[in-house]
Amino acid sequence: MINQCENFVTGANFIKRWWYLFFRLLKSKVTATFLILIGLIGIGVPIVKAQVQSLSFPYLPLRSGVYLYGESSRPNVLGNAYLIFEVKNANVVGAFYMPLSSFDCIYGTLTPNELQMTIIDSYEGTSYPHKIAFQRQQIPVYKGLYRQHVTLEGLYPVSLISRNDRRILAHCQKS
Repeated sequence: MINQCENFVTGANFIKRWWYLFFRLLKSKVTATFLILIGLIGIGVPIVKAQVQSLSFPYLPLRSGVYLYGESSRPNVLGNAYLIFEVKNANVVGAFYMPLSSFDCIYGTLTPNELQMTIIDSYEGTSYPHKIAFQRQQIPVYKGLYRQHVTLEGLYPVSLISRNDRRILAHCQKS
């Protein structure tokens, strides 16, 4: 026990001597303080980073709301498929459809990298899994600042959501 105390005292004396030499060499307490803070921050960052990562929630690329994506960015183009869905937290309910045709309801979840869903075939009533990856694009906003634009791979966002789109969505939400 005495050896440990002696080592502690010796260690404390070493630190005091190191500080004294450090300040003497730099001749400026401001510079020394700045360098010490940089050193402490460098040591502390991995510890803080590990704590934040363990407490943080995964980044979800789409906020809660209603979204419409299609093979065309224009609504109701015959022969093109569309995906209407609502996001609530990370849960998704919606439908795949083609104009003037039937639709298949979907439900699933958002992950940071993709939309994972189960599609319910409207004719057979069978279900099968499907995934669509997110594509991210950095859009410059102002000198060195960027906004992240997220789309679904192979689909375009459609800005106009029609009454029929909402009717299809409401039907799938009830199912």
